[in-house]
Amino acid sequence: MFTVENDVIKFPNSEQLFLAQMETAQRQFSHFIGEKELDSKMQQNFRNNIFLNNEFCKSEGITYKHIVFPAKIPSFKKLFAEHALNVKPMFCKAHDLENVSYPIATLNPEIDFYKTDTHNSDIGKLSLCNTILLELGGESISNKILFEKREFKGDLAQKLGLESSLEDKFIGFEALNIESFSFGTAKALAGNMGRIIYNYNRGAKYKSRLLLFGDSFIQGLIPILNFYYEEIVYFRSPYVIQDIAKNLSPDIIITSNAERYLASVPDASLCQPYFLHFFTKRFEPSRFSDADLAALQAIFSGRESPLYKRFIRFLGKA
Repeated sequence: MFTVENDVIKFPNSEQLFLAQMETAQRQFSHFIGEKELDSKMQQNFRNNIFLNNEFCKSEGITYKHIVFPAKIPSFKKLFAEHALNVKPMFCKAHDLENVSYPIATLNPEIDFYKTDTHNSDIGKLSLCNTILLELGGESISNKILFEKREFKGDLAQKLGLESSLEDKFIGFEALNIESFSFGTAKALAGNMGRIIYNYNRGAKYKSRLLLFGDSFIQGLIPILNFYYEEIVYFRSPYVIQDIAKNLSPDIIITSNAERYLASVPDASLCQPYFLHFFTKRFEPSRFSDADLAALQAIFSGRESPLYKRFIRFLGKA
């Protein structure tokens, strides 16, 4: 059987660790073993949000996809079954909607998740990116994938006070060089909420602007997606923020959420303005660098504005 220590599930004779959330946050383990059912209101919020996202993107002529990132526990269904535990995904028929993807069948859990983390390994992230690109009608880069060993301490290892381990980290594709410029709010705004990331990738495969809404799972794909899309803009939100999307005029929008967040889906029609995150004590504007400010001012000025065009010309010469 399993044990739980500091909200981490451990099995005998297995190095795999799992987030439990027994009595906290989304209580994902209770959902996965069927002790707790998803609230019908959360399912309806999800359906309404996806409907609004689809309608907005159709009206604006934007390619759209929503990704539900499969959780580690249902991905390791066989391991749990070996210990007489029948786990099932939170993702169900109610979530299987137009432009919604739940790519659990494409994952090889033993290599596509870190042993000591809730997130996908870099090998898993590459698999997910390939799936997303295929669903968007794109083509994967065929060049040899390059990795290097790096020290890594997963979020579950940190909970248990374990040592870091050496893991394969993605560093690029052979004979394919891009110059990536990254800007954002991380220096000036503490925490994840309200985060904005803007990447300009000179030499990317597609000369497109990709707008991402989601959590740490989609954010973790950005180093790979940099090789595919010339511009990537990220906001921490599980649904399209329409005023921001209109302002940024992307070619593609991907919204997303980790599977456990299906238990706590906000209603997009009642969302507060995203920039309220900057009216808190967590925000220290003096910590913004000149480069971050210039980049954010440029992209929010509009794709046809002289300010934006000057900024892109500057990056092209940098």
